[in-house]
Amino acid sequence: MKTVTVSQMKQIEKNAAESGLSYTQMMENAGARAADFLLAQTPPARSAVVFAGKGNNAGDGFVAARLLKKAGCEVTVVLTDGLPQTADTCRNLEKIQAMGIPVFDFLEETAAVTAQLKNACVAVDAIYGTGFHGALRQSMRLVTEVLNAGGRSILALDMPSGVSADTGEVSPGAVRATWTMAFDSLKPAHLLEKSIPFCGEIVPVDIGIPAECHEILE
Repeated sequence: MKTVTVSQMKQIEKNAAESGLSYTQMMENAGARAADFLLAQTPPARSAVVFAGKGNNAGDGFVAARLLKKAGCEVTVVLTDGLPQTADTCRNLEKIQAMGIPVFDFLEETAAVTAQLKNACVAVDAIYGTGFHGALRQSMRLVTEVLNAGGRSILALDMPSGVSADTGEVSPGAVRATWTMAFDSLKPAHLLEKSIPFCGEIVPVDIGIPAECHEILE
């Protein structure tokens, strides 16, 4: 698996979309890999809380939530920054709502979120993915503090929230993941000494992007 920057990954995804693999399908594939991974653990995930931001990383998390629910897992979704802002992510939120999966707003229902976490064996970090840089806002640090507390396993989708994918810089309050799932390609922070402790075990996964879509990196 190659190591690529965030901008290179965006180009790879654009190449894939132009070759016929839609962004919608890439999101579906990413979420499916996350759900499959959690269900393959020993013991398999029986209860999960998905923390979702408002970008496409949240969409990956919504897909995972839907597929975990279909597999018999008890699932709760937490919106950490209001409603999602991309079309694919909004559609996947509608799908999980139609299934009756509970959706909480963190800022308005913090106590309920904390209660849900007490009964969960795993949490999914689908807040920022590779879109994070700089420092976590105070409101988001409240989210990551709750997410990090309790000692349960955490699966970060593409990158732990609070870690910059390109530089490996770690914001105070960053998520400390048990596993980080690297979609399609590794990112620099997956390999940098300062960010590795926050990534935990790196799990590289294929999301269906054809090999020729990576040729820009040659």
